[in-house]
Amino acid sequence: PIRYLKMHTARILVVGAALLAVFPSPSSSFVTLVQLSPGLRHLPASASLPVHGAASALPTSCLARPRLARPPSWWTVLHAGGDTSDQAKSFKLRASDGRGRPEIMRLMLAAAGKLEMLDDVRYPIDISKISGGIQAAAPEFHAAREAGQHDANMNRIPTLEVEGISIGNTAAIERFVAKRIGMYGKTDLEAALIDQTCENIADISADFIKAKGGPGPAGAEKGDEWLKTKLPEWAAKLEKSIGSNTGFAVGEGTTTQADVRIYYFIHGYFDAKEAVLEGFKDSPKCMAIATRIAADPLVVSYLAGRKVTPN
Repeated sequence: PIRYLKMHTARILVVGAALLAVFPSPSSSFVTLVQLSPGLRHLPASASLPVHGAASALPTSCLARPRLARPPSWWTVLHAGGDTSDQAKSFKLRASDGRGRPEIMRLMLAAAGKLEMLDDVRYPIDISKISGGIQAAAPEFHAAREAGQHDANMNRIPTLEVEGISIGNTAAIERFVAKRIGMYGKTDLEAALIDQTCENIADISADFIKAKGGPGPAGAEKGDEWLKTKLPEWAAKLEKSIGSNTGFAVGEGTTTQADVRIYYFIHGYFDAKEAVLEGFKDSPKCMAIATRIAADPLVVSYLAGRKVTPN
């Protein structure tokens, strides 16, 4: 009867709302109804169900009733969306046998205590054979590239494979990993501020490379001059862009991608360590962040056991 059906559906909605109130998902703003009561499928397509933590209700038209040989008379609510369970995730990084930008991802995982999630595939590169091409200088990378493992980064390194999907571009990889391991802020606004800091550092790095005349060891003298004259100016600007004075670039009490980027820029990016510290001597907020990350026991442990490689 229609009245029974309405009562049955109302009870489902009440129980569902109670479950969502008691068991809210920490990583999702929507739910998946895996097994639905037969009565629920009779709700009109225009109806809505309230969803815990969502900005608006979830249309019932989104709740497709699974095809079951014998539909149960009960339903189970499972929180879905951004699955952050460590045991279900792994990162396969394919990069050169050095540090460079991929090192930022390794440092983030180390600081988060999740380095065990990383499958770190490194390609040896023999620079002395570079005249013979990539096939001679880096045969493992050449084979991987020919196998299509670097298509996502337009035949370049690095790439990150997650759940069978390859991701290219170092900035995209960093941001993705930061999101997955909880280093991308608690709100959209914090995420934007993290991006701001990371992109500001990228702009400073680009100016350094431009002053040198290109990446690599070439232009060392011009690079040294830039460190003396330009880095203090850039450091002061970066300092002003960081609003917090708590030892964290964004928010309070939580290490983010921005913190790790600041640490790496000061302690890992340049070869001339003393010149960099001199350039940041009047930037206490930046130095406090870098010092905190450097003293983190998880980071200290990672650095102590890190493979010795070219920068």
